[in-house]
Amino acid sequence: MKTYQLDHEPNRLGFTNYQRIDEEELFNGILSCLQDNPDVKIGVKKTGPSEDYYHCSLSGSSFTLLYDIDYGASIYCDKPDTMQELIRLFEAK
Repeated sequence: MKTYQLDHEPNRLGFTNYQRIDEEELFNGILSCLQDNPDVKIGVKKTGPSEDYYHCSLSGSSFTLLYDIDYGASIYCDKPDTMQELIRLFEAK
């Protein structure tokens, strides 16, 4: 799964959608990838006005998985080491 980061948003990890599949299908693939990793703990789904999100952790470090109806799927993480682990996890898929 291909990821990207914008220079002005180093705490956000985005996902490319080259196959132009439905964004919800892309999000479900991301969620499934995380669920397949025994080091990832996924919290309860929460719903906001325009997004669904899950508070998660990878080896004890927290991050948030987001599905925004306007902007699609992304991950927010303020720890650079954890962000690099997440990038490696998705690039391997």
